[in-house]
Amino acid sequence: MAISWGSWAGPSGQRLRVGIDLSVSGTTITAKYYIEAESSMNDNQTMTLTGASTGTVTYTANTPQSGGTQLVTTKTKSGTRGSKYTFEAKVTGVYTGASPSESASITVPAAPPAKPSTPSVSSVKSSSFKATLGSAPSTNGASITGYVFQISTASDFTAGLSTISTGASTLSATFTGLAANTGYWVRVKATSGAGDSSYSSGRAVTTTPNAPAAPTSPTVTRVSDTTQNVGWSRAATSAAPYVNQYVERRDNVATAWIRASGALAGTATAFTDTTTVANRRYDYRVVAENAGGIGTSAVVSINTTPAAPTGVTAVKVGTTIEVSWTRTATQAGITAHEVWDKPAGGVGVLVATVAGTATAWTDATPDTAKTHQYYVVARAGTLASAASTPSNVVQLLAPPLAPSRVGPTGAVDRAKAVLFAWKHEAVDTTAQSAYELQYRVNGGSWVVLTGTTAQTRSVTALGVSGTLEWQVRTKGQHASFGPWSAVWTFTLASQPTVLVSTPSGVYGSSRVTVVWAYANVDPSGQAQFEAELVRDGLTLEVKSGDSSAGTVSFGFSLVDREAYLVRVRVRSASGLWSDWAESEFTTDFPLPVTVEPIPVFDPATGAVTVTFTDPPMPSTYEWTGPPNASPSTSDTADGTVTNFEVNPRFATDADTPPDSTREPHTLLPVGSYALVIPDAPSGFGYGSFAYDPFGE
Repeated sequence: MAISWGSWAGPSGQRLRVGIDLSVSGTTITAKYYIEAESSMNDNQTMTLTGASTGTVTYTANTPQSGGTQLVTTKTKSGTRGSKYTFEAKVTGVYTGASPSESASITVPAAPPAKPSTPSVSSVKSSSFKATLGSAPSTNGASITGYVFQISTASDFTAGLSTISTGASTLSATFTGLAANTGYWVRVKATSGAGDSSYSSGRAVTTTPNAPAAPTSPTVTRVSDTTQNVGWSRAATSAAPYVNQYVERRDNVATAWIRASGALAGTATAFTDTTTVANRRYDYRVVAENAGGIGTSAVVSINTTPAAPTGVTAVKVGTTIEVSWTRTATQAGITAHEVWDKPAGGVGVLVATVAGTATAWTDATPDTAKTHQYYVVARAGTLASAASTPSNVVQLLAPPLAPSRVGPTGAVDRAKAVLFAWKHEAVDTTAQSAYELQYRVNGGSWVVLTGTTAQTRSVTALGVSGTLEWQVRTKGQHASFGPWSAVWTFTLASQPTVLVSTPSGVYGSSRVTVVWAYANVDPSGQAQFEAELVRDGLTLEVKSGDSSAGTVSFGFSLVDREAYLVRVRVRSASGLWSDWAESEFTTDFPLPVTVEPIPVFDPATGAVTVTFTDPPMPSTYEWTGPPNASPSTSDTADGTVTNFEVNPRFATDADTPPDSTREPHTLLPVGSYALVIPDAPSGFGYGSFAYDPFGE
């Protein structure tokens, strides 16, 4: 730009002025400072710079006779685009006293915005995606007025171009209507009043594929019960390719779909499943997969060999035979059941084919002259199971076999009713219609009883001991009875009794011994016993033995002043047990003397030796002579005082034996006293607490 001159200052003919010449290159401002005089001047002056550039310059003004222009100094400054800068200068020290000045301004011109950063992409779908600029680029002095987003199918942006323009505040754009599974590049530029920025670098993005179409024409072919071949046709396209494929399977037991295969290639059209088992119906389907979703084929099914039916039974009903069976629980897809008969035990003959859901069939015209035995085969299409286990053999009408015994056995109480029980053994499957039963005691006469369908018979108590023999025969729908059973025997005997004599009432020991008496009307003696010790309903100890003993000791330690129960039962040699006999008792016995531990420390070894006091034997005192006689003393291990009935009864303290007194004691009721003998062994100074020797 031209020099900007300030006003003239000073006397006419000797005036002076300041000029500033500003220019800009890029963002660098150059400021040149001048003075101009009207006449010759040779003067030392100072120029003071303010504004965008500061400082002072001392110089000598030297102009010719006719005056002129002199460059004083040049300054530079780095500016910002679009910003205005003001430069000022003032001269002092002029010999005329003048002080000229000038101020000039310049604006650094704006430039197009800086190149934006590479945009990011999100929300990628089969026909759209969103491009976003992370932040606005530098404006370079001019406000950004908008953005231009551009996509192309080529990385050099020469093909398939499409653009979206947005406002200055919108840093993203969503492109729609795109092709599925197609690669695109996206870039962006900014615009302003100073022009457009260059485009950013391109960002690659591929739209997602469309969900694949379902595979078509699925098939499954049986190789064996453990191997099935699955086939299908692909329906993939470039927009909806197959990335992975899976063969899924379920059966009638495991009803949830599972993947029978791992991930198969998108080009696969077959898979062999080697994990199947017999007795199943399997469903298969094929699933194609890509990033856009899945496509699932139709379902195809196949059976493996069914299991044979179970529980085949044959029952005669009038002149027909009803055959029933249980279908296999783990097989679906059974299409039929074949019923086969083996007349007279011969070769099997197919006699009926019924529905796969059937579980029974009636043979309405069996050959009455032959036996019949049936078996059943399950079919699933062309696959047949093995033959079932044959049914029982049925003969239309025949006497039954001899009955089998149910009871009684062993010994039976002669004072109780006898219940005979047996099992009817039919040959022709018909139920029992009648029976004959006979019994005798000790080889006496047979007693004959008859009845109909019941397979038990009760007889009132026979009241005698000995051996009872009995047998029974039955018949079904055939007119004849079957043979008699074997002669069965059991013993009639008297039930023994038992009576507990000890313990009872108050028991004075911490260990209990039970004593009982055995009795029996029969001469059969005791062969076994059982005894129980019980407290508060809890069995503390059980004793038993195979002997005729009448006593047994329990090892359990009893608690003083507690109630207990003993129970005893006995078994006779004939095998009958008695009822339980019970006896209740309460303990009351002296407690043991306290033992005092005495520890002794040995400093030399660091050991502690513990010894215990040896308590004296408890002492008891009894008087066996007349009143006021000298006492005689006896020591016993358990402190028991004997011969209470002969103890003297003293009326006053004066009547007590020498060196003794009578005193009340906490263990005695009010009005009873204990005899105190000072010379008794240490720790045992009292006589018996359980008896009042003074009668008060």
